[in-house]
Amino acid sequence: MDVRSILDIGCGNGNLAKRLSEKGYVVMGCDPEESAIRIAENNAKNVVFKVLGVYDDPLELGSHPFDTVVACEVIEHLFLPRALPTFAHKVLKRSGYFIITTPHYGSYSKNLISSFLNKWDDHFTTLWDGGHVKFWSLNTLQAILDEAGFDIVSHYTVNRISRLLRFIWPNNIVIIAQKK
Repeated sequence: MDVRSILDIGCGNGNLAKRLSEKGYVVMGCDPEESAIRIAENNAKNVVFKVLGVYDDPLELGSHPFDTVVACEVIEHLFLPRALPTFAHKVLKRSGYFIITTPHYGSYSKNLISSFLNKWDDHFTTLWDGGHVKFWSLNTLQAILDEAGFDIVSHYTVNRISRLLRFIWPNNIVIIAQKK
């Protein structure tokens, strides 16, 4: 994968964009929250940031298509989630890569344990204002990415605590997709 330019959608405080920039990539970050962009600009001086969300016109990023678009923990917050892969598709170069992560809600064992322990309210964070509004499995993510013009290159689940636990209690899905 030859990657030089990266767009970090939903960049928040700019931490990921900063780390990618420090690795030598040309990075731009965008987020619809102006307060987040102010923090990001102070956090990562070598990165260009824009107040822009996936419901906005991607032309506001400029005319340079990106090799890779990254969206970490974004899609689950969108009322109109199709906007994310559509936006990514528009700003990517031909055969560019879209890397997306989201909490994993498709694990049978995780869901069974949550039911047994009566932890669904905690699991779905129902009292979190502005929290997750959509819940994703690998199947639903594959469907929305295919619809937007992407092929899945690879996917996996991760557990932030332990590699061993990812089979029993996967926290996140990571998908690498390529623009058709």
